[in-house]
Amino acid sequence: MTVKASDYGLLLATTEVRVDGYPLELVHDRINRVLDDMSPAVPVADRDLDTSDSWCAAIRAVGAEENPTVANALKHIQDAALSDGGYAFVDVTGRIRFHNRRKRLDEFGGPHLLFGDDKESVEVVDEFDGSTLDTDTLDADGGL
Repeated sequence: MTVKASDYGLLLATTEVRVDGYPLELVHDRINRVLDDMSPAVPVADRDLDTSDSWCAAIRAVGAEENPTVANALKHIQDAALSDGGYAFVDVTGRIRFHNRRKRLDEFGGPHLLFGDDKESVEVVDEFDGSTLDTDTLDADGGL
């Protein structure tokens, strides 16, 4: 039996890209640059990247012509995504995706529990289904 992969996972994992000379740019622009610099380049139609407002540092290398700076494409993309607090992956359809840090907040409604140092009590609400709602109050010592 022959199994064929229809996504970019193996290509990303085995491709090195020359990164010296990359400018200061937003994370999604850096991911696009890496995907453009791959050989073969990943078509724009196979990308689904959120917009980021975090920056990737410029990469400048002394003597780059004699000793170019290269990086694994997958690792560089994952590092860029991580610098945003997001994540990059190949989805079930084979497209390369980048979710920025706000994606988690948008999908899951923000933080569900906040920790702090104040001595005031915190109201905890557990919702099990549409008809049941239990409310308890925790004091600063962890008691109910």
